[in-house]
Amino acid sequence: MCCNSDLCNSGPFPDLHPNGKNCYFCVGDNCLGNLQCEGLEDHCITYIRKIVYSKGGTKSEIGFSTNTRCSHWPRAQFERMCK
Repeated sequence: MCCNSDLCNSGPFPDLHPNGKNCYFCVGDNCLGNLQCEGLEDHCITYIRKIVYSKGGTKSEIGFSTNTRCSHWPRAQFERMCK
């Protein structure tokens, strides 16, 4: 859920239904297959962020997004994987 005020994502959440699109699903470095996108989710994204570990490093996260979210964060390190 995207919103622009404090605590605006507390629910209730809409009942989302699969929309026929799929994205790869990963937990850490383990890619486990794919999941169905729901509702308005129309982009798969990979987001790479730097994590402060004692030895340094980066972490990749893969998930769902919408075209609106991708256009609102043009400086974020998103890689659009499919539409």
